[in-house]
Amino acid sequence: MGRPRILFLVRAYNDIDHMLPVAWRLAADQTAEVELLCFNPTYDLAGDFRIQFLSREYQVPCGYLYQAHLPTLAHRLAAGLICGRSLLPPAAVEWIHERARFVLFGRDWPRQMLERQRPDVLVLDWQRPKFFNVVSVLQAARGLGIPIVALPHGMNLVTNFLCTNKAVKEGRDQNFGEDWKYFDFSLVQLDLYRQRVIAGGVSPDKVLVMGSARFCPEWREVYKSLLPPDQALAGRGQGKLKVVYMDQHRRMRLHQERVAEAVLAMTRRPDLELLVKPATRGVGQTLADPEWGASSEDISHLAKSASDSHSPNLIRWADAVLCASSSICLEVLLEGKTLIYPKFFHDNHMLFEEYGACWTVADQAELEAALGRAKADPAWRPYDEAQVQAFLAEAVFGGVPGRDVLGEHAAFILKQAKG
Repeated sequence: MGRPRILFLVRAYNDIDHMLPVAWRLAADQTAEVELLCFNPTYDLAGDFRIQFLSREYQVPCGYLYQAHLPTLAHRLAAGLICGRSLLPPAAVEWIHERARFVLFGRDWPRQMLERQRPDVLVLDWQRPKFFNVVSVLQAARGLGIPIVALPHGMNLVTNFLCTNKAVKEGRDQNFGEDWKYFDFSLVQLDLYRQRVIAGGVSPDKVLVMGSARFCPEWREVYKSLLPPDQALAGRGQGKLKVVYMDQHRRMRLHQERVAEAVLAMTRRPDLELLVKPATRGVGQTLADPEWGASSEDISHLAKSASDSHSPNLIRWADAVLCASSSICLEVLLEGKTLIYPKFFHDNHMLFEEYGACWTVADQAELEAALGRAKADPAWRPYDEAQVQAFLAEAVFGGVPGRDVLGEHAAFILKQAKG
């Protein structure tokens, strides 16, 4: 009997960030035949250094889902037109895709594709079935008896479950029971997320805590070796306090006016060099709103100031990082940089604040004072290493310090393959 075949189905940058470490561990250990296919036909696989590493160093096949099975000329034409760097205008690609995903790549196609691929386990992120042809693939996998394991992307560090504007307005959280109904198991990073998913309708025995694949020590070392250097940051901000603000989605209960005012105030300080990292998915950013009146041009320019830089490179460059609710705060603490939490930017509550593992500022005056103190005394922080380590033990290791995060993920997936 040969090694089990594990098929990873991805769709976007953030999802790959959290799934690829597990695929890498399986490939590096040579315990499974690994393949990676992308639902999103317009995602730039060739330009993703993480995927190219997996393909180049471990000979893992990586491609587009729609090209995995081309039974007719129509399938070949459609896949050729919409997958990768198409020569067609984006609107034309979207028009073709919207029709092809149901007519050509729905119905019987997913079952035929899976029978051709013969995976022993299907691994996805949390994605909702409404996107691409996800629901058709999941239904086909269930019909063929293929185990489905979800590796939800991101790191849910918000302690209040109604954490978006929509959830607050409707008075209810995401319907996880409906959205995740096709998954046999979901492997989440920490118990806080597990409790939220269970409250949202998923059976407790289907949600397991295994720590963060993205931020565990084993993968961080690999990731650092892969990350392209950022020459644009070299020498920038010498003699000043170097600050990065990690922008967030408006939907996360953010106060846009407060964020904009704080950012503009920082740009006026001669002792400070500020860069803004847009939200990774590139939509719904707080600072990208065009309706900012007289300050809109300044805000628009600043919102893109670090759009081409990878977050870990920005964090290594920075002296201090402002972060409201993004999981990138973990990288800040792991790098030993100062984490400033502008609590007044939003209405959510964060786990790292509960652990005291951040420099909490409650208003603009406290933010200004914190920046001044950080410039005058870079080594001083109102939190200590014990608080940081306690938080990281929960968030990175799922409450079990030192656990083999990737090893546990890989072992669980292999167990499903063996039935």
